[in-house]
Amino acid sequence: MCVLGLFGIHLVIALALSFPALASLASFAHKPVVHVTAIWFAIFALAIRAVEEGLGVREEAESYRDYRAALEAIAKRFTQASEPAEKFRLMEETERLSYEEMRRFLRHAQGTRFVM
Repeated sequence: MCVLGLFGIHLVIALALSFPALASLASFAHKPVVHVTAIWFAIFALAIRAVEEGLGVREEAESYRDYRAALEAIAKRFTQASEPAEKFRLMEETERLSYEEMRRFLRHAQGTRFVM
């Protein structure tokens, strides 16, 4: 969204300076508020990108969807199981899955960095 706003501001400035018929728009393009707005759009876009990359939002969301699906599958099999040995095996599987998720989380958190 910020990149689109930044592009729009630069497009208006380019059109205003390119066509003499748009003289009123050209005077608007020289106002400080236009340049300050463009700079703030750029800073905001950079900050959002840095946070997204630092947190790994997309990868985290996908990982948690997979984790949830695996837990739901185990829970469904657990409720359908009638033998205590099968239920115990499914509890062990849940514990193993949780352990692997915690390891993945800690590895990811250790490698997280914020660059701005």
